[in-house]
Amino acid sequence: MINDKILLVAGTAALSASLLSTTAIAATVTATGNANVLTPLTITENTQMEFGDVAGLSLLDGASSVVLTTAGGTSSSDGATVFGTGLADAAGSFTVNGSGNLAYTISLPANNVVTLTGLGTPMSVDSFNHNAGGTPALSGNTATFAIGATLTIPGGQTADSYSGSYDVTVNYQ
Repeated sequence: MINDKILLVAGTAALSASLLSTTAIAATVTATGNANVLTPLTITENTQMEFGDVAGLSLLDGASSVVLTTAGGTSSSDGATVFGTGLADAAGSFTVNGSGNLAYTISLPANNVVTLTGLGTPMSVDSFNHNAGGTPALSGNTATFAIGATLTIPGGQTADSYSGSYDVTVNYQ
């Protein structure tokens, strides 16, 4: 009988120890979640991209190109003529607004996507670039940047006014 009591006490102690150790493993904490809602970025075109008055090569001489810099100047190293009078050349200029001092990215069109159309053959615009640096950031709540690109004029292009549109996308980094 004493042995039965010892076994009963030992069994109860073992059961109690296992129940206590199971509850000792579990724990609960109340955690906190946060969100910082940013002002959505907006972008405004200040100045349209203008390659100015240009003339390409003859049909036999082939295509030529005009480079528009982010500073607004144009040049050609392969025979296109860039005139100093008439339609003034200008880089595309943009203003970005959003939440203060945050970095953002600028996405420009890929090559051979943008065309300018008129009476003649559509002309491609590529090699888009900007002057906002490698990691552009808002200064306060705003920033400005300019865009340049390269226009390819087919040989023997028909004289006319050519135009087209392109997308510029900004996003928080």
